[in-house]
Amino acid sequence: MEISNEAKEGFIKKTDVLVLLDPTYLGVYEHSNRMFHHYDSLAGFNFEFFRPFCEQVLVKLGVSKNNLKSEVTPQQKNGNDCGVYVIAIIKFMVEKYRNSPSNFSLQLNKQEAKSIHDSIPEIRKELGRRLI
Repeated sequence: MEISNEAKEGFIKKTDVLVLLDPTYLGVYEHSNRMFHHYDSLAGFNFEFFRPFCEQVLVKLGVSKNNLKSEVTPQQKNGNDCGVYVIAIIKFMVEKYRNSPSNFSLQLNKQEAKSIHDSIPEIRKELGRRLI
């Protein structure tokens, strides 16, 4: 994927957070600290697929390739719920920001990861209701 200088400059000037969605993981670039955050509910399995793209983006932005962090993430117990976990993490982060924008952090602690994990059955039900 090639990133033009114009796109790079527009992104840097106008955006604080860039979200990369994939059905199996969530990636977030936080401009304020020039860091990519990776959330993977499959024990980090997807990190090696995520890393090359993020390193390319970081280099294009003039940021060290080392500014890539795998975050504490709730872990799924099967190979089917990756997308549900992505939705749950995004939902949690939006609420976390709404509740405390001045203290917002993209890092999750173990208690927050457990809370996300515990929300999975309800999110699964909600998705089922919306699809029927």
